[in-house]
Amino acid sequence: MNVNKLFIIGRVGRDPEMRTTKEGKPVCNFSVAVENGRGDQKATEWFEVSCWNRLAETMGEYLVKGQSVCVQGAVSLQTYQKRDGTNGAKLAITAFSIDLGEKSKGQASDHQQEQQARSATPIARTPDKQAAPDPEPLDSDELPF
Repeated sequence: MNVNKLFIIGRVGRDPEMRTTKEGKPVCNFSVAVENGRGDQKATEWFEVSCWNRLAETMGEYLVKGQSVCVQGAVSLQTYQKRDGTNGAKLAITAFSIDLGEKSKGQASDHQQEQQARSATPIARTPDKQAAPDPEPLDSDELPF
């Protein structure tokens, strides 16, 4: 049995890039930085991540640069030629599962900004609607546990 599955947790290095293939399939590309080591031995490893179909649409809508992310997927080593003519290589992940973590301080997606705006809008009460009375405090002897 062979398994090609990589699990990384890091921060998104750039805002996601959405595109659609000729066949109409959505694909989302972004990079993830993962820090390893401590002190003087600290190093950052970069991964190129791509995801497809519904996962791509979701990441394109909610993912932002600097956000913490957990990616699971198949890894491959891709070689390419750099601008200066030398050869380079990068680790690429085709993601099949992505969990979103907290955003960097001060960042919010358009969706979150919309939700914050809705929650900040006061709801007007009409005179014929009364607020529910406060519930009576429970006696600890009445609790079932």
